[in-house]
Amino acid sequence: MAFDPAEFLATAKSVLADGRCEGDFRTVAGRAYYAAYGTMRAQLSRAKGIPPDRLFGRAGRHSDVVNAISFSSPALKKIGVQYRRLYATRVQSDYKYDTEMGRSEAEMALQAASWIVSTLHNLPDRDFKAAPLVPR
Repeated sequence: MAFDPAEFLATAKSVLADGRCEGDFRTVAGRAYYAAYGTMRAQLSRAKGIPPDRLFGRAGRHSDVVNAISFSSPALKKIGVQYRRLYATRVQSDYKYDTEMGRSEAEMALQAASWIVSTLHNLPDRDFKAAPLVPR
């Protein structure tokens, strides 16, 4: 069986429960984001019938996903609001070391990712097919 990226949520919860330092909080934000991103990738790929490597390329297309869901079905647009915020938090956690990240940001990222993942699992394929992504 293939890895389910939603498992990253359990990792993020565990790290947050024992979190004591900024590195822990940045890790939570990253794992939370990748749970949402990976789930979005899998759902888009499945609905469009295009393998993930072909639809997204080897490097991902993180910003493409953010933009594509903003011009999609109303359900994905709603997800897009939280997803953009989560994406910005992930960028902060991974690259902006001059900006502090604390427990509250990690909790927000985990909460947003949990909602996104559960919402994505309940959407019909037609919502994903509307996303303007084309294979690389």
